[in-house]
Amino acid sequence: MHGPVIRKCLSRIAWLYRVPVEGLSLTVRFESDLKARTVSDWSENEADQLLIDIHEMRAGIGEANVRMQEVWTVGDFCSLAEEYQAANLSGYSQIVARWEKEASMPQQPAWRRIVHKATGL
Repeated sequence: MHGPVIRKCLSRIAWLYRVPVEGLSLTVRFESDLKARTVSDWSENEADQLLIDIHEMRAGIGEANVRMQEVWTVGDFCSLAEEYQAANLSGYSQIVARWEKEASMPQQPAWRRIVHKATGL
């Protein structure tokens, strides 16, 4: 049984990559087991969104200049989130709130999602 931080991370990754949470384990590797859509000029793909989360968590911990290659597995992402929660609880709460808001928005029109990303509304 996973703790609450890992469950939140698994939910985030499952939502981003459109896979069932039950199909994820901590050993699943990004870019080999979980493939991102092709990069577009108009929208971010799953890896881009995950990298934004990683940068935000690293910045909250006080680390910078992270590359996606440094987070190879779902477990690595979950460990980073646990470290972030321990170092910056309010920042962790904010990022989880953003994840939950994004996950609740798929039924919104595309223009509304763009406005949300641009303004945070």
